[in-house]
Amino acid sequence: MFAEQIFRIGFVHADPHPGNVHVQVNNDPKSKNYRKAQIVLLDHGLYETLLSEERKILCDLWMASITNDHIRMKQAATALGAPEKEYELFCTLVTMKPLPDTEQYNIPLYANNWDPLPRELQMFALKSGKFHMPTQEEYENVLTNEQRLEVRKHFRKLMDKKRLALLRILKQMPKTMFLLLRNLNSVRNTLKIHNVSEVDRTYIMTEVCQQALKEFQTKKKKI
Repeated sequence: MFAEQIFRIGFVHADPHPGNVHVQVNNDPKSKNYRKAQIVLLDHGLYETLLSEERKILCDLWMASITNDHIRMKQAATALGAPEKEYELFCTLVTMKPLPDTEQYNIPLYANNWDPLPRELQMFALKSGKFHMPTQEEYENVLTNEQRLEVRKHFRKLMDKKRLALLRILKQMPKTMFLLLRNLNSVRNTLKIHNVSEVDRTYIMTEVCQQALKEFQTKKKKI
C-alpha cells in the first residue's frame, strides 16, 4: 500500500506508525473481499505530495540501489538533494537495505547492542572504513580483552563518523524527502517489531517500482 503511494500515486501518508495502521474484517457483502482482512489507514493530518518527476527519480534510485548501479545511484541521489560524496549513504538511508557490495560487512552477534544505528547503516559504516569485524569465534576465543576493547573502539569511531554524515544529509534534505523517510522507516520498523520474516519488504517495493517505471515509459511514448 505504501509502495503504491510512493511510486505510483504520489500522495504519501507521512506518519504510518503502528497506531495509524489497523486491520479489520471486511464486512461489506458487496465486496469481492467480503470477510477477508482489510487494512485501514488512520490519521490523515500529515501527507506529502510527490511530483511525477520526483517519483520517477525515486524509482530510478530504488532500482539502481537494488542492482548496485553506482552511476545511476549517484545521479538519482544528487537529484533528490543528497551530497555527491554521500550518495551511497543516502541510497542506503532510503532503501534501508545493505547495498550488494556491503553485505560482506556483517555485524556479529557480540556487537548487536553496540550502537543504535540501524543494522543496514552500521554495515555501510564498516564498508566505508573497510573494516571486517572478527568472527564470533575469533572474538570469544582468540582475541585478548585489550584486543576486544580495540575492536569496540574502532567500531564506535566508524559509527560516530557515519552519524555525522547522516546529520549533514538530514540538514540539507528537502522536506518532501524527510517525510518520505518517515514513511519508509515506519514501515520497516513495524515489520521488525512484529518479526514478520515472511514478508519481503524489498521485493514488494521493487515490484511496485518496476510497475511504476513501466507506466512512466508508457506516458513518455504517448507524449
